[in-house]
Amino acid sequence: MNAPVWLLVLLTCGWGALTIRFVQKANLPFALLSAAMFAWQGWRLWMRTRGGK
Repeated sequence: MNAPVWLLVLLTCGWGALTIRFVQKANLPFALLSAAMFAWQGWRLWMRTRGGK
């Protein structure tokens, strides 16, 4: 099931903001989890827009 591009952009921005927030609060486990989710959503967004369907 493919998500719309606007949803992937929104999720990527959200995970990035959470990563920054958890790093500022020195909450390492959640910062690493958020960074991993940010990277995964960024990869999905790249594959959806540049990598072809």
